[in-house]
Amino acid sequence: MNGSISRAIPGLLLRSYTFRVPLCHRDPNRGPEITLFAREMVDVEKDSSDLPVLCYLNGGPGFQNMRPASRKQAWFDTVLKTHRVILIDQRGTGKSSAITPAVLQSLGSAQAQADYVQHFRQTDIVSDCEVVRRRLFGDDRKWTLYGQSFGGWISLSYLSFAPEGLHSLLLTGGLAPIGKSIEEVYTSTFKTCLTKNNRYYRMYPEDIAIARKVADYLAANVVCLPDGNRLTVGLFQTFGFKFISHHAHAFPSLHYILEDAFDTTGTLTPAFIKALYTHVPFDANPMYALVHELIYADGNGATNWAASRVQKQSDDFNYTPDQSERLNFTTEMVFPWMFDTIAQLQPYKECAQLLSQKTDWQPLYDAQVLADNTVPIAAAVYYEDVAVDRELSLNTAQYVGNTKVCVVMCCVM
Repeated sequence: MNGSISRAIPGLLLRSYTFRVPLCHRDPNRGPEITLFAREMVDVEKDSSDLPVLCYLNGGPGFQNMRPASRKQAWFDTVLKTHRVILIDQRGTGKSSAITPAVLQSLGSAQAQADYVQHFRQTDIVSDCEVVRRRLFGDDRKWTLYGQSFGGWISLSYLSFAPEGLHSLLLTGGLAPIGKSIEEVYTSTFKTCLTKNNRYYRMYPEDIAIARKVADYLAANVVCLPDGNRLTVGLFQTFGFKFISHHAHAFPSLHYILEDAFDTTGTLTPAFIKALYTHVPFDANPMYALVHELIYADGNGATNWAASRVQKQSDDFNYTPDQSERLNFTTEMVFPWMFDTIAQLQPYKECAQLLSQKTDWQPLYDAQVLADNTVPIAAAVYYEDVAVDRELSLNTAQYVGNTKVCVVMCCVM
């Protein structure tokens, strides 16, 4: 373990740590070691105090943890009054052996790549976190987990397989749909997504015609994004990713972008095209698409592009020019066509296909341990969450012991 100190933020002490951990914790001799990065953050006047520790697990999968820029950032100021904070880059992201096209290519065949990537799921991240906890604070020192979205899923895996390291759990939009098949998850997700579309179009009914006009234009013309990728109807639909936001500005921001879609000649404007380009997360975080469905693989069974399969069962999200009444936006779903049409994902195509067909997955949760849980859990469930379904989350809360839930109404009306 290596550590360094930086006082980049007034009043805060930041320490950066790197660790070497096995690719496969269950079999350390299988595969290489990888690098794990963690950052400690503490009030400079309280560093010598025996403060409780909070480990923040961010959403994803495939995104690095927050980079502290100000004490007033996010929830930092409140928590730092009472806690020492640890921010870990989940394996495969940021400074924790980030998965990039060059890294995958260095592994050789697509099968070798898939064998590597299979070790970047919740349970693997839990084992990484335990390395950090034990090396920084000792075997007996417990910490609190704050799990946001996917970070909450990691927290429930943590509770399943290493509860001895936990003092308490704080979850926001992070009660994973445990015990449900991936098909059930996406059926519920698409249903909530349709509700969100209905709400959006009730607020901005004029956008029904604009969105259809954009889709028809894209179907009839070749339009390229600034990076050279073709802007297809399917990619335009993913602009519903904005629906994931629980802030009041989510709907207006989408509306104002659509409002300026066309110029006076009936051509899509450069500003509109750039707005769509900046929303696509795959240029900087392609791992999100690569492992997204794998986080549902709880035990045996292939994911087999579940979102795509569920989408095809309904006409609501299958837009046909001159036939569909309106275009409905999708949200966080990942579809196989993305690995053909998005240049940043093309190097991952064969690997992603192999992973989608893999059936022998390790369990992500232990239902009995969760049912018998005594670690205190406080969970916020968002009423109309298009990423983590409300009803499935509440179902999970019913059988995870010692869980208190608050259902939060989203700001978007």
